[in-house]
Amino acid sequence: MPLSRCSQYVFQFWKSLNQGPVKLREDSSEESQRERRLNEAQVRAVKMMQRGVVLVTLLIFGSGVAGWFGVKRMLGVGDAKEFGEAMKEHAPQASSFETVGRRLQTVSQRWGDAISSNEWLIRWRRNMRERFNDPEGAKIARENSLVMAERRVRQRIARRAMREAEDKAEAEAAETTS
Repeated sequence: MPLSRCSQYVFQFWKSLNQGPVKLREDSSEESQRERRLNEAQVRAVKMMQRGVVLVTLLIFGSGVAGWFGVKRMLGVGDAKEFGEAMKEHAPQASSFETVGRRLQTVSQRWGDAISSNEWLIRWRRNMRERFNDPEGAKIARENSLVMAERRVRQRIARRAMREAEDKAEAEAAETTS
């Protein structure tokens, strides 16, 4: 089994500890021809990779330009202003997404309130803190827990007031329309 160059070097170094200088490289013409062929193959591989990168870059750029011209032609626009006007006609308006966003935010806030006020979850969090914190970490966690509990209470009160105001405004709007 032939040894690799590194293992040959280590083997020669070990042998030469008591003898003389270490041979870093054997002088043989066969090895240099082999190295020359490897170097030539590496040069060819690098050139091929460079050509590939250039080709892919050109393809990506060309695809972008073709897509841009295609969209311009399909919408029948000539500049950015006309494109903006065309997109206002074709794209859905953001106002339809606002109601969905408000609903998702309301659901998220209700779940947050439910989780932060659940006694079982509070006990579980305290149990985890006691199990995994050292005394210093437990002190910091207790202080943080008190601060966060106060913040959650304030957030809950603010959200409740906001919901009541929204409900009142909706009720008034419903009364005025009927």
